Amino acid sequence: MCIRDRVSTQSTWDYRFIGFAMTPMVMLVMLAFIAPALLTPPPSLAPLSYFTTLYGDGNVLPSLMGMAKSAAGSYLSNLPRANMECINKVISSFTEPFGTNESYALLMHSGRKANDLGEYENCRQSETSYYVLGGLTFEGVGAAFSMCLPKECKISDFDPLKQAIVSMLKSASPFPVTEDNVFFYDVNKENIDMGKTSTGFAFVMLFTLAVIIISVIATLYDIYGTKAADPGAVTKVLLAFSLPKNIESLFNTKNKVDPNLEIFNGVRVLSMIWIIFGHGYAIESLGFVFNTGDMMKTAIDDYFMSFLKIGMCGVDVFFFLSGFLSALGFYGLLSKTKSIIAILIAFLKRYLRLFPLLFLAVMYALFVITTEKNEPFSPSVKFTVKNCEDNWLQTLLYVNNFQDNHKYCVAWTWYLMNDMQFFIITPLLILPFLSSKKLGTIVLGICAAVSLFIQCIIMSSYNLNSSMSKISSENDYMKLYYVKPYCRIMPYLIGIFVYFIYAGSKSKDKEDESSLYKKIGKMITGTSWFKYILYTAGIALMILPSYMKYYLDKYPNSWGQGYATFFEVSYRIFFVLGFVFVILPSLLGQGKILTACLGSPVFSPLAKFTYGVYLGHPFFFYFTFYYTLFGHYFNHVHTFTMIMSVMFASYVLSFFATALYESPVVQLMKLFAEPKKELQEGKEAPKTTNEKTESLLTKKEEQETPFTTIFDKHFLAFSKKKKKKKKK
Repeated sequence: MCIRDRVSTQSTWDYRFIGFAMTPMVMLVMLAFIAPALLTPPPSLAPLSYFTTLYGDGNVLPSLMGMAKSAAGSYLSNLPRANMECINKVISSFTEPFGTNESYALLMHSGRKANDLGEYENCRQSETSYYVLGGLTFEGVGAAFSMCLPKECKISDFDPLKQAIVSMLKSASPFPVTEDNVFFYDVNKENIDMGKTSTGFAFVMLFTLAVIIISVIATLYDIYGTKAADPGAVTKVLLAFSLPKNIESLFNTKNKVDPNLEIFNGVRVLSMIWIIFGHGYAIESLGFVFNTGDMMKTAIDDYFMSFLKIGMCGVDVFFFLSGFLSALGFYGLLSKTKSIIAILIAFLKRYLRLFPLLFLAVMYALFVITTEKNEPFSPSVKFTVKNCEDNWLQTLLYVNNFQDNHKYCVAWTWYLMNDMQFFIITPLLILPFLSSKKLGTIVLGICAAVSLFIQCIIMSSYNLNSSMSKISSENDYMKLYYVKPYCRIMPYLIGIFVYFIYAGSKSKDKEDESSLYKKIGKMITGTSWFKYILYTAGIALMILPSYMKYYLDKYPNSWGQGYATFFEVSYRIFFVLGFVFVILPSLLGQGKILTACLGSPVFSPLAKFTYGVYLGHPFFFYFTFYYTLFGHYFNHVHTFTMIMSVMFASYVLSFFATALYESPVVQLMKLFAEPKKELQEGKEAPKTTNEKTESLLTKKEEQETPFTTIFDKHFLAFSKKKKKKKKK
C-alpha cells in the first residue's frame, strides 16, 4: 500500500504541476519587469520591498522562487531586447499612490492566480492599460495568467521571457518543455484581426439564407399550393425542401424492417449522451479552472471519472452499429449484383448523405468561429482556423486521420474518417460470405488478427500509454494509434460478424442450417436460460474496462508497458463484446424488456439527430470555455449543468440542420433513384389492384435487405395462391 500511495502522489503531482508552476511563473514575469531597477535603483525606489510585500518573502515556495529568480537572471541577459519604457512604467506603478490609473490597473485588473483572467473588460476599456494573456499548455492541459500592463508595453517585450520560463520549468516539469508550450497573446490585437468578416463568412451566411428561403417557399407551396396528381420534376425537387414533409419524416416512428432493430435507436442516443459527457469533462480541463490540481486529483482518484474516461467506448459502439448496418446493406446489394457501378453508387449515396452537415461544420470552423471576439482566450481558436485553411479538403475527402493530429480540421471528425474508410472496404469483406459463410468468417478472423498484431507492435515499439500521467508531446498516442483505421476496426468487424448471426437466425435456407451463425442463433433462441448468462457476462465485460482504466491512471508506475499495451488493445474489445452479449438476445427476439426500452418511439427521432449532434456539440463546448470572461472552480454540479445545456442546444441545432440540409438531400437522392413510370414509347396498360400489390412488393424486394425479402417472397407467393383460388 505504501508503494502505491507514493506512486499515486507522484501521479497527482504531475498534473498539479501545471497549475502549481503558475505561481512562480507570474512572479517571474513581474520580477523580470522590475529586475532592471535592481541594478540601478532610483534613490526613492525600493522595488524589491514592494515585490516581497505583494507576493511574500523568499521563504514562500523557496525552490520555485529560486527557479524564478534564476530565470529572471536569464531574462536580464536579454535586456538589450527589452522595452525600457514599458519596464520603467511598470516599476513606477509600484510607487504611485494606489488608485492612480497605472497602479490600480496593474494590481486590480490583473489575475491573481492560475487561470484568473482578471478584469478583462475594465482593462481593455482603459486608455492607459494593455491586456496580455500568457500561460502554459501541455497536450491540451494548460493554465493561463493575465496582466493589465501600461499601454507602453508591447507583446514583443515578452519574447525574452519565453526562454527564461522554459529554462525555469525544464528541471521541474514531468513533461518536455519547449517555447511552443509557452504563449503570450496581445488579446486586443488578436481579437481585432479575428473580428474582421471575410468573403468566406459572407458566403456561409448567404448560403444559409438561400437554403432557408428555398425551404420557406417549398413549405408555403406544400401547404397552400395546388396538389397535382402527378407533379413535375421541378415541383418534386422543390417539395424536397418542404419543412412539414421533412419534419414528418424525422418524427416518423413507423418501423419498415424488423422491430427488433429499433433497439439501435436507443443505443445511438445513449451512446451519444455518454460521449458528450466524456467530452464535457475532458474539455473542462482546457477551460479556466482555478482548482486545476483538485480537478486532476478527482479525475485520477474518482472511479466515476473512469467511467466517463472510457466514454470513448461509445465511439466503438457506433463503429459496431456501422459494421452491422453496412453488412446488412451490402449483403443485400451484392446478393443481387456484383456490379462495380452499383457499389460505387452506394459509396456516392453515403458521401452525399453525410456531406451537407460536414461541409457546414468545416465552413463554420473556417469562417464563422473567428468572427467572435472580445474575450480573453478567443484568439486560441485560431489554431482551428489555421488547420482548416490548410486541411479542409482532406476532411471532405475523409483522409484527415492520416496526417498529424495537431493539424486536423474539425478534429473530432476523425471518427467519420474511419467510418467512411471502413465502409469503402466493406464489399471486400462481404464478398467471401457470398461464396461460403466459412470463408467469410476466416477473412474476418484474419483481418482481426492483423489489426491486433499491428496495435501491439505500435503500442510497444513507441512505448505508447493512454494513462493520464503518461500522455505527453513525446507520446504520439493520438497521432500514431488512436485515430488510425487499422487500430480501430475491431468493433466494425464484430458488427459484421453479429449481422450474420442475426441474418442466419432469420434465414430459411437449408444451406445455412449447419453454419456457425445459425447454430449460435439457435443456442440463444432455443434455451431461455442462456440469455441470462449472456446478460451477466455482458455487464461484467462492459464494467471491466472502467476498472482497468481506473488502476492504470491511479497507479501508472505500477504497471509496465506490457499492461498498457494489453489494456489499450483489449478494453474496447471487452466492452463491445459485453455490449453484444447484452443486445444479441433482443436482436433475435428474446429480450422483450430491453427491446421495449431501447426500441421506444421516443428514441426514434432523437436517433436521427445523432449525426448533427456529433458534429455540433464540440462547437458549443468551445464557446463555453474559450469565449468566457471569468474562470471558475471545478465541481460536478457546474460541469453537469454546463453539459446538459450543451446537449440541449446541440439537439436543437441538429434538428434544424437536419431538417434544412440533410433531409432535402436524402429526399433528392430518393427522387433521382425512382424508376420512370412511363416508357419512352408510351404508357403502360393500367394495372389491376393485385398486379399493383405484386409490383409494389417486387419493388420493395429490390430495395430491402435479404432477410426482409424472404418475408416478402413468402407473402407474394401467398398472394399469388389466393389469386389463383379466386380465378378457379
